[in-house]
Amino acid sequence: MEFLGNTKRIISEVNPQKITPEQEDESMKTFDKFIESLGIGLVNADILIENSQLRTLENSIRIIRNTDPIDNRPYNCWKMIKSIDSILLSIAEIINKKRSR
Repeated sequence: MEFLGNTKRIISEVNPQKITPEQEDESMKTFDKFIESLGIGLVNADILIENSQLRTLENSIRIIRNTDPIDNRPYNCWKMIKSIDSILLSIAEIINKKRSR
């Protein structure tokens, strides 16, 4: 999640425009190849959570993927939601859904 959020922000800063879906997919493929070359196994962390129906981390990745970096012109930098923010939003969505029932 952190890699995806940072990648979207950095590519947007370099190009000064929002990252395209193709650039996002390519950066994730490169990251996956790198992790694989190190022999690191990635596990879906939602499986490790006691109540895996929550899908907290899966929802967090969805939030990051569906969010575009924001051009923060006065400070000449781009802002992007990253892992902790997306986890908090995911938890808030879960709480909101439970309250709505």
